[in-house]
Amino acid sequence: MKPPQRVGSQLSRSAARLAAVQAIYEMEVTGAAADTILENFLRQRWPWSGAMEALPPPDLDLLTRLIQGVQASTEDLDSAIDTILEGRQGSTRIELLLRSILRAGAYELRALPEIPAKVVINEYINLGHAFYSSGEPALVNAVLDRLAAALPRQSPGDTLRRRRPPVSGEFDLIHRFFRPLATAPGALGLSDDAALLAVGTADDLVLTTDTIVESVHFLPGDPADSVGGKLLGVNLSDLAAMGAEPLAYLLSVAVPQAWSDERREAWLGGFARGLAQMQPLFRQGLLGGDTVAAPADLCLTATALGRVPSGSALRRTGARIGDAIFVSGTIGDAALGLRLATDGLPPGVATAAAATLIDRYRWPRPRVTLGPRLRGLVHAAADVSDGLVADLAHICRASGVTAEIDATAIPLSDAALHVLQFAPALRSLILTGGDDYELIFTAPAANRAAIDAAAVAAEVAISCIGTIGPASVPPEAEPVRVMVAGVTMALESTGFEHFSCNRKK
Repeated sequence: MKPPQRVGSQLSRSAARLAAVQAIYEMEVTGAAADTILENFLRQRWPWSGAMEALPPPDLDLLTRLIQGVQASTEDLDSAIDTILEGRQGSTRIELLLRSILRAGAYELRALPEIPAKVVINEYINLGHAFYSSGEPALVNAVLDRLAAALPRQSPGDTLRRRRPPVSGEFDLIHRFFRPLATAPGALGLSDDAALLAVGTADDLVLTTDTIVESVHFLPGDPADSVGGKLLGVNLSDLAAMGAEPLAYLLSVAVPQAWSDERREAWLGGFARGLAQMQPLFRQGLLGGDTVAAPADLCLTATALGRVPSGSALRRTGARIGDAIFVSGTIGDAALGLRLATDGLPPGVATAAAATLIDRYRWPRPRVTLGPRLRGLVHAAADVSDGLVADLAHICRASGVTAEIDATAIPLSDAALHVLQFAPALRSLILTGGDDYELIFTAPAANRAAIDAAAVAAEVAISCIGTIGPASVPPEAEPVRVMVAGVTMALESTGFEHFSCNRKK
């Protein structure tokens, strides 16, 4: 077999497609999970991938999306492929390697609208020629062409180019400016809650960093100890979402230069007390950092380190069609607390209920005891920081799937239910407000008993709120639907995103 001949900037993407086809074939033959196959590739190229030696290193982001997406959508992809095969040749029986090529091509056509369909089809025809010398490339052309023709048209003159979904804000900036720099395998294409670094032992090192800024992530009048607790809490939540055990953290503090010595001393004292309340959740605590004077508002950054047994980290990329969707704890408390802290209490709302919700906004409860217990039980996970719908959408896009959730199944605290009795218009905050720092994860329904046992051991409640479905058609559609009595809810936004109109107030 010879590798497909490509020139220019497409070489790394061609290498990714070739590697993905080989991985998809390997998954089918061995029954290995996508994460395991991908981990093997990241650590050392497969011994049977000699055909890749003539190609540059693969595009890691494309490779990951293809492997994870095909595994999550195999049944749906095969159904579409078999419908075309039945009509073309009266049979759905084809060689497994050829089916692997078709699965990868079909998934890329459906889930990666930024790549012109003509390019996708030609790439997989070339792969067909690399593996076969008779009529198989023509079959690849026919099947993928039929699939592409069923996709939404961008213009009357181009039936094969798909529309790129509208993107803006924080995640688009990350994708365009910083993802090209994240070439190390452990960066995971900047698509997860934290990075993974193999350190040559039985464990992987998990790294995450979060910055919180005054008037964006906390209010100017918030107690200094709660700001310290929140800074560590949001980092700990990222580690929990990866299934990692917290080890230590680094700290960077930028204090307004205009503050007097007395104000700076008093505030930093309270801030340190808040750190001290959260620090016991780490094995070692603070390792070092930096403190500077800043010309504007408070800006605080922590980098947290954790560890997981090698290859066992929870990822956003593994959700599969048919998975149940679970959340920990209660949702919406922090968003309601922020609204009450900024706008005041609606008539009838009890002060005690408001205080409970404001406390949930100021002090996250990172689920560090639950995350590690979910390793081996769940397919995908994230923490709920930007909003329930937004963070579930991150999982869906990373995994190439969709989700449907039942709004009535979302767990609410007694304090939240009390506030909603007097201010029902705030109900949308439950879905989109963010700052919950609970875990959202997908898993086979058959694992429910084991997940319940893990939750009991972690002393955390969990709730099943929906199911995972096939990839969006058209691909630019929102991947999460929120249902009430069989009707899809209309949402003005899905959650918080920097540099977009969905900003915290």
